[in-house]
Amino acid sequence: PRTLVGKGKLEEIMLRCLRIGAELVVFDCELKPGQWHAIVNSTDLKVIDRSMLILDIFAQRAKSSEGRLQVELAQLRYNLPRLVLKDTGLSRLTGGIGGRGPGETKMEIGRRRIRDRINELDKRIERLSSQRHLRRATRLKNAIPLVSILGYTNVGKSSLFNVLTQSAVLAENKLFATLDPAQRRLSLPLEMEDASIQVINLILSDTVGFIRELPAELRTAFRATLEELHEATLLVHVIDAADPDTPRRMSAVENVLAEMDLLDVPRIIVANKIDLISEERQRELHHEYGALLVSAHKKIGLEKLRLSILSHLGATTGLREVNLS
Repeated sequence: PRTLVGKGKLEEIMLRCLRIGAELVVFDCELKPGQWHAIVNSTDLKVIDRSMLILDIFAQRAKSSEGRLQVELAQLRYNLPRLVLKDTGLSRLTGGIGGRGPGETKMEIGRRRIRDRINELDKRIERLSSQRHLRRATRLKNAIPLVSILGYTNVGKSSLFNVLTQSAVLAENKLFATLDPAQRRLSLPLEMEDASIQVINLILSDTVGFIRELPAELRTAFRATLEELHEATLLVHVIDAADPDTPRRMSAVENVLAEMDLLDVPRIIVANKIDLISEERQRELHHEYGALLVSAHKKIGLEKLRLSILSHLGATTGLREVNLS
């Protein structure tokens, strides 16, 4: 339908918003540009779709200069076909706009400015990507394996990253608390079968949270944060042990990995937050997914996780982790 839902249903939604004093209507799907225009023109309320909401959250969470560039690029690409003639819509989607060329309408000016800005952002992000390629080449030359932590948003990836590396990456109970990928060097001391000590060095990385039906503009703009997954020796897929929607969210992550041709990279499934579930549910998760059971908050199961990582990296059998403190 032109307005996604029927005219009567749309009027019902808008009347309900007025009754409860709502100022914003969020559609839990991606509205086509024509649908968004039709709905916006039928109400004075602000209207956004699921993708716009995700982009807004990303904009609030981005901390680094590169993260902010990537968010701006995604927003501009998404909003370009939605640029409207109204001054309010134009300013909302494009921000400040400079002078106009001869014979150009406001919409033409806006689209030209947006395309120019998109080209500029593409070049800046490409330069940053090239710098990352150089750093990765150095790491590969030094034969340091990369282990990447990934998973659906808000499953506790950053908390797990922090306890494993003893760092202080932002870890909050929020969607997309981590947008800027973090990396730390991790040295794991191990006792060999001959009682000698071997230290295994690796790079552990924390990544942006996955989400189902992530807007294509975000996947494109944030390819820089995910491209390092192609260099990973091992992926640590973290799930929320207390989340009843685990199967669907695991599937969302697997779909993205399939799109990126990463299904052949070895993976460990880690069920985090086991302190919030029963022992019976823990057994179910282990049986169903072969998941390692951990709690980053309570620091449970970390030793088994470290040893599993080393095992997947090809460490010699018979290793035993020791405390050198």
